[in-house]
Amino acid sequence: FRKNSGKAASPAPSAMSKPVENRQTTQTAQTGGEPEGMVKLRISPEMNEELTLQQLKVNLARHPGNYQVLIYLPSGKMLRTDRELWVQPSEALRNIMIGLLGIDNVKL
Repeated sequence: FRKNSGKAASPAPSAMSKPVENRQTTQTAQTGGEPEGMVKLRISPEMNEELTLQQLKVNLARHPGNYQVLIYLPSGKMLRTDRELWVQPSEALRNIMIGLLGIDNVKL
């Protein structure tokens, strides 16, 4: 995975984070607990970034849990998902993510 460029990614409308006006609510919800760990995913340059983000969002939502998800974009920027897209690592989730991103782009 590439290192974070130090700049926060500007989320597109289809990106993972909520609009700015909802961040207070998100922070309040996260106060209840810190992540148990992290899942790292990378979208490779040859993939359609917008389509892949949508597919990730749908699949991550199906595996709710306490692990924060970091998504590395082809531009070198990184997205941290909101609490509602944190996951519980499992073999099923790993297989889905490998199917979408490739084995070298998934760290559970």
